[in-house]
Amino acid sequence: MVEKTKRWTIEDVPEGLREYIQRVPWQNPLVRVERKEDEGTVVLIYKKNFTRFERWLHKLIGGPEYIRRPLDRPGTTIWDLCDGEHTILDIVNEVEELYREDVAPALPRVAKFVQMLRERNLVLLLKEGERPPWAPPDRESEVS
Repeated sequence: MVEKTKRWTIEDVPEGLREYIQRVPWQNPLVRVERKEDEGTVVLIYKKNFTRFERWLHKLIGGPEYIRRPLDRPGTTIWDLCDGEHTILDIVNEVEELYREDVAPALPRVAKFVQMLRERNLVLLLKEGERPPWAPPDRESEVS
């Protein structure tokens, strides 16, 4: 018999994390995604954010302008769920259900990974119901 994993609820989350964990991550549309179907993973490709010195150095010696960040399977699942439809708490529960002890403890690991994506401007975190500037208008909120 397969043991069912416990679902995290907002009451399980430390008080200081509750607002954050209810945020909805949206993928930045400027990030290119290369899928490795045989591995079930993705590589995120995005432009480097050079400092002034790094820009000068890059002009002088060259080098890549883009970062290629390969994700493992749990990271790929998290990325795919950063679709504007799932809260971070939803993502925690989904990842824990799929990967169990491989990601335990899921709550801090997923929260930290999403924070890393945010810090690199790969996702935007919004409150539920908010939409990023690049998203098409919500059909339900359009006035006829």
